[in-house]
Order: sequence, then C-alpha cells, then structure tokens
Amino acid sequence: MEAEAARELFALQKQLLEPSFRRDSRAVAARLADGFREVSSSGRTYDKQVIVAALAAEPPGSPVVASGFEATLLALDAALVTYRTDRGGVVTHRSSVWVRHQGSWQMLFHQGTPAAQGASLQTDPETAPGEAGRE
Repeated sequence: MEAEAARELFALQKQLLEPSFRRDSRAVAARLADGFREVSSSGRTYDKQVIVAALAAEPPGSPVVASGFEATLLALDAALVTYRTDRGGVVTHRSSVWVRHQGSWQMLFHQGTPAAQGASLQTDPETAPGEAGRE
C-alpha cells in the first residue's frame, strides 16, 4: 500500500481512539461513512447513529494503547486497517474498512475481537514466532 495513504489511515484510526475526539459527535459523524456498521467485541452490531451517540456519552476510562497497525489496499479507494488495542489489560484485535469518498477517508466497517486469554500487544500465544504448538 502507498506509504502516505497508510500513514494517513493510521493517524485517522488513532484519532478515533482519543477521548476528546470521540466526544465530538460532528467530527465522529464526518469520519464514519453513511453506511457504517460495527461488530463489537461482544458480537453486537451497531450503525453509525448508535456509535456516534455512544461515543459522545462514553465515560472516561483506561487509556487505549494501540499497536501493530497494518494497512492493505483493497481497491483504489478502499483499505483494510488491522491493529490491536490494550485497554486496562483487555487486548482486542481490531479491523476497519476505510473508503475514500470525495477525497477524504471514512470508516465503513469496524470489528473488535477479543484476543486469546493471556495475549499481549507484543505476542499472541497462538501465533508468536517459535511458540507454535505450545500452551
């Protein structure tokens, strides 16, 4: 993927993790595509309207640490961004599909999946190099 586009997507993704940005309903609404859907780590699905309202009302919590960002171009104006977050010891694998609309990137889809128990941001027991097959 073009390095400049990847850097831009990483910055946009990280911005969506910042509490001050999340509380700004207009900014979040502009960042999410009209057909946005999220599948949460609990398995529930949400649309744009629900997510914008939920983020605006989100109480303060543990800071979110994100790492392992990777971006893959799916089409000329579509990309998949994957990364991991750790919030208060809870590690989650995350995937977002971004589309470029009128020159600006918007998130179309997001999913969070809980990491295997004992996973950290640095290693995943099931996929760590040299650790295959160990429990």
